[in-house]
Amino acid sequence: MSNLTMLQLAVSLDWANCTCRTDKHVPPRHGWHCPRGDRAVQLALISAVHSFSFRWLPLVTDTAGDGQQLLRLGEHLWTNAKSRIMSVFDKLSYQTALALYLFGLTPIPKGASVDVENAHSAGEVSIDMALRQIHRLRVKRRDIRFSGTGLSIGRSDGENPTNHSPVNEDFIHAENMMYWAGVVFDTSSAMTRGCPSILCSGVFGFEEEPVFRLMKARVQLFHESTESWRQNGFVPTSHATLYIVHRASTWKGYVWKIIGALREAINHGYGEAVITRLKTLIVEALDRFDRTFKPLLAACEKHILFFSKDARLCYYLLQLHYYMGLLLLCSLAVTTERTDIVPMFDAVRRESVHTIFSTISFGLSCQVALSQDESQRSRKRFSLINLDPYPHHILASLQLATYVLLDYLKRDEITQDAFDNFCRIVFDALDEIPQCIQSVQRVKKLLYETLSASGHHLDTGSDALREPATSILSTSGGQQHQQVTRSDRQTNNETMTSEESSDDIIASNQLASTFTNIDEAGLGCLAEILFAGPAVVLSTRS
Repeated sequence: MSNLTMLQLAVSLDWANCTCRTDKHVPPRHGWHCPRGDRAVQLALISAVHSFSFRWLPLVTDTAGDGQQLLRLGEHLWTNAKSRIMSVFDKLSYQTALALYLFGLTPIPKGASVDVENAHSAGEVSIDMALRQIHRLRVKRRDIRFSGTGLSIGRSDGENPTNHSPVNEDFIHAENMMYWAGVVFDTSSAMTRGCPSILCSGVFGFEEEPVFRLMKARVQLFHESTESWRQNGFVPTSHATLYIVHRASTWKGYVWKIIGALREAINHGYGEAVITRLKTLIVEALDRFDRTFKPLLAACEKHILFFSKDARLCYYLLQLHYYMGLLLLCSLAVTTERTDIVPMFDAVRRESVHTIFSTISFGLSCQVALSQDESQRSRKRFSLINLDPYPHHILASLQLATYVLLDYLKRDEITQDAFDNFCRIVFDALDEIPQCIQSVQRVKKLLYETLSASGHHLDTGSDALREPATSILSTSGGQQHQQVTRSDRQTNNETMTSEESSDDIIASNQLASTFTNIDEAGLGCLAEILFAGPAVVLSTRS
């Protein structure tokens, strides 16, 4: 069961939860839908996958079309996914929850003809709805629920709402896997957005949450079983590195949960006793990471180029996300003038900035091939930055680190030459992220203006700083960047604004009219291999 994908797990759980079985068919009622065969939900899930994965389209095909066509395609995919998602958000199923969460993680495409803040809110609402669906699916009781908008009186099929259907171990295990994923999603959402957790009630609710208690127990067992590695040293392999990184990522999630709880406590003005308790938890969590994982990760780093691409990508993501969390914590401490909430504040902040830039540099230089066909010697290779599924974590890390560097430069804690080198890494990374993402252009503009207004000498001649690029999609990853001169940009912008080509409008309408066929084609491909039956039978009957 551990080899199941999230899609397979969601479909299997919906089949197990379905009440319209052949042995006991429940007649349709108002508001009822079959979670395993709801066509609208399946199309919403497919459209969410299409929109989420669009940014990688130029990496896997040589016939993706020109830049303007890709812009229109990305915009229409996102708009289509939004429409389908909003039409099924009230249909309770694991497939709906997954579709909602995928859409919430989908970057707003460049050129989307919507208000950015409204589009951003749509993504946040989708994530919240996904987490609430997971919570509702976790609760087996179907008793009375009511609010200002209406009343739900539970089941109407004649069964006593207090009766529970018996379940087997496979079903419990699968549901726990999905709930674990939900807790991970919830933890990330709470920390990065600074909002209260949905699945863990209260600032300290996570301490009694079984998922986090299991995390702590697993990490303790890992610490004991790897003591000889820390004491005697070892030569890591790809398999061992993945094992270490996966356990370290588990602890990273625990650290993120505490940081999110601290942000919530400060934002809501909780008392000093709460802040002090959270400070203690942070000290203990960071100490555990330093004692248990940091020596092992340092050993892995020395051999990182020998590892598989999966091991390198997982190592890169762990380092970037863990130290992004610490830098976010340091930023919170500075803005609230509470540097005491971070143990050894100056050392932690400096290490976090250095590790983030080291990790970004590694992500830029590490090239991997997507194709599995080893006979193709001319396979395209792409950087880890290109392939990163969480581009906004890169953007946030670069912003947080750049502001710290400006502070260091102002206090003469780094040289101008070092600062210019950091700036070069920043804009190289921004150029490497798929340029179809709207936030990339906004962050480029913001950082360029911030650095230009800092009043310090900037080595623009060596491309350490440059104006935001206007190329539509970056498919770099080892490919040569297209050079666009300032005069070329001005000419192109004047041409684009002076003529709204009728060909563009026709092409846009043609794209819009084909999305039904695109989603239907996706459903046709997956109808027999994914939706026709569960990947694993999770009968809720003993």
